[in-house]
Amino acid sequence: MDESAELSYSPKCDVWSIGIILHNLLTGRDIYDLSSIYEADNKADQVWLLKMKVLGWDINIDYDWIEQQYSEEVVDFLKQIFQKETDRPFARDLINHKWITNYAIENWQAVSIIEKNLLNSSKDATLDNIVN
Repeated sequence: MDESAELSYSPKCDVWSIGIILHNLLTGRDIYDLSSIYEADNKADQVWLLKMKVLGWDINIDYDWIEQQYSEEVVDFLKQIFQKETDRPFARDLINHKWITNYAIENWQAVSIIEKNLLNSSKDATLDNIVN
C-alpha cells in the first residue's frame, strides 16, 4: 500500500507550503537540513528521508535573524504558519494578518498579486474587504 494514501491533506497544507516559500525567499536557505538526503544512495531513500523530515517537523528557522533583517510582524506571520495543522490558520485568515495588511497599505499592487496567485480560494478575503 502507498504510504501517502494513509496521510490526509487539507488546505492548511498549502499554508505550510506558502510558509516554506516565504522563508526561502526571505533567507535564501532551505527550511529543512537536506545534507543527509543528498548523501542517500538512491532516489527511494532520498524520498523516504525527506518525508521523515517533513512529517517529523525537522525544520530549521532562525526567527531572530529574520526579525533583525525584516520585522517582528513577518516573524509572527511565519510562527502562525509553522504550527501543527490543528492550530494553523487557513489562508483566508492569514490574509488579515498585520504583516499582510500593513504591506497592503504600503504596496497595493504586490498584495494584489499575492491575493490572486496564492489566496484565491477564499471568496470573502479580498483586499477591498481588508481596506474598507
